[in-house]
Amino acid sequence: MNRRIYPHRMPRRDSGYVLLIVLSALAVMAFVIGEFATRIDEVRRTSLKMQEYADARRHASDALAVAGYWIATRRNDTVGLGDARGMVVADGRAYRWGTQAYISFQDLRGMLSLNLPDRQALQQLLINDGVPVERTDAFIDTLLDYTELGSLKRLNGAGPEAYSAMGLPPRRQDWLRSYHELGNMPYWSENAERLERLQSVLGVRRSDWINPNTASEPVLRALFPRAAPEQIQRLLQLRRTAGFMTARAAALATGLALDTEVFLPYVGPELLVTVWARGLPRAIQYNVLIVPGGVDGPWLITELHTKNRPKLPDDAIDIPVFPLETVSPGRYPAVDPGRP
Repeated sequence: MNRRIYPHRMPRRDSGYVLLIVLSALAVMAFVIGEFATRIDEVRRTSLKMQEYADARRHASDALAVAGYWIATRRNDTVGLGDARGMVVADGRAYRWGTQAYISFQDLRGMLSLNLPDRQALQQLLINDGVPVERTDAFIDTLLDYTELGSLKRLNGAGPEAYSAMGLPPRRQDWLRSYHELGNMPYWSENAERLERLQSVLGVRRSDWINPNTASEPVLRALFPRAAPEQIQRLLQLRRTAGFMTARAAALATGLALDTEVFLPYVGPELLVTVWARGLPRAIQYNVLIVPGGVDGPWLITELHTKNRPKLPDDAIDIPVFPLETVSPGRYPAVDPGRP
């Protein structure tokens, strides 16, 4: 019987290349899938951050609406706004609204005025903040030149040519409208961190009255540079429970020279209202003017800016609750905290 003889089959030489191509394709697919998953995770994290930011803006909006409601329905007092049912002290202390938002009121009479500056107090404030004594006159003269008419300047001030050389806007030659105009002045504009720190103690009110019940410790130390620290601490301690009804009573209790016509222990019509919610990178500060007979409402926002968020204790229990905490959030009309 004849047997058919088949030739020996040799292995194909291209089989190794096919395997290499398959492995390479799988590697590329794995890389693409990994990159896609990474992008999806980034989108998810970004979405969560955007949601957190949106929630924080909503909480800040609620806090501003609550602050406006309080201003509209409570009377000014010696230490703040309120009555026997509840008082919000206007010395810059923070109040908690809900679990996420915080509100503070600061009476502008508790701040030093830039429009009617007390030269000695302002000089001492700058010294306490680290400005060399020999440079303080330049700061103050520049401020005074900025608000006065004419092209002349004081000995240590800055004339029009100084503003042009530094690329700054020309002098206003009128009342300051905003604290932030200091950033447009020589000397003052040199240190942004200093301007941030002084934001809580310098205001643009057009009166020279000082409320000893709402003045901060830096303001008091600037006003009374020779006072013993114990005297200032005593004033701060005594007024926490009840504000002084008269400047003379404050003077008798502390030994500070408060019984002059400059000191008026009553909250004025201008306030700084600061709101912040967890999730916002910075707090939002509003200049608020109380106008009981106003056409658009009993209070008017004249300016807003951001500032460093407040330094609050980790335990929220240590922060006083805003007196309207018992009222359900959302009852008040919504206000956009990013717009006046």
